[in-house]
Amino acid sequence: MLFPRPALLPWRTVLDNVLLPAEIFGRAEPRRTARARALLDRLGLADAARKFPHELTLAEQHRVSMCRALVQEPRVLLIDDPFMTLDPSTRAELDADLEALHLELGMTAVLATSSVEEAMLLSDRIVVLTGPPEHTYDLVDIDLPRPRYGAPSPSTVATQTAAEAALHNTVLRRLIKTEIDEGWIDEAVERYRRIEALQAEFEEAARRLTVTIHSPDGLVELAVTAAGTITDVRITGAIHGRSAAEVSQSVQAAVTAAAHAAQWAREKLHAEMFVGHQPLREV
Repeated sequence: MLFPRPALLPWRTVLDNVLLPAEIFGRAEPRRTARARALLDRLGLADAARKFPHELTLAEQHRVSMCRALVQEPRVLLIDDPFMTLDPSTRAELDADLEALHLELGMTAVLATSSVEEAMLLSDRIVVLTGPPEHTYDLVDIDLPRPRYGAPSPSTVATQTAAEAALHNTVLRRLIKTEIDEGWIDEAVERYRRIEALQAEFEEAARRLTVTIHSPDGLVELAVTAAGTITDVRITGAIHGRSAAEVSQSVQAAVTAAAHAAQWAREKLHAEMFVGHQPLREV
């Protein structure tokens, strides 16, 4: 399954994170390791196998999450709006990777998304839901050639535009059927634009916000941003008389603490910046 967040374990390497499902199900044989490396190579992460999650960009972490979801060769892949926190260009790149893997591996995929464009470009059939309680409002078949990401022909663009317009109309009819007035829709669109702008401000603030942490023994001091980038490393304790293994253990403990500190700082910053944006139904 692909989740909205990569949900990688910070103390495990990229390769070990990909192999986690195989370990849980007792299938950590060499064949799974070879498949994990092949998936990482397919997504341009062959050189990152021994890195830790904090050393990757958010997009790279999502690609590792994709490899982890596919290492067990599932017949059905469940996808829960996995790229919703990414900027549009990066989201399109990962959607293209997802489509390419789907075509190569031939598995069935079930995608939950709030993006009409993403649904249209990734899906063969779209189920439009309404509620509460949730139930099927409409089924929309998408008859477009694949791959859909790339440089389509003019005829494909015309078909795609028509299909997207039809899907938008379906969604709009669903809103009207639930007796939501135009003022509510205008407010929803405006709120979406404000949140989109605030998301960009949040990512920039996360890159600027720095937290300082120390290893438990006080030997190592790290500065890490809320975006997960380590910006400074210092030795603040005495290393005389310590073995290389002890120093390495202190560094690893500091790196793990930095990953947790960055996650804490990011969540705290997010809560502060988005405090006034509750769901519309609660307004």
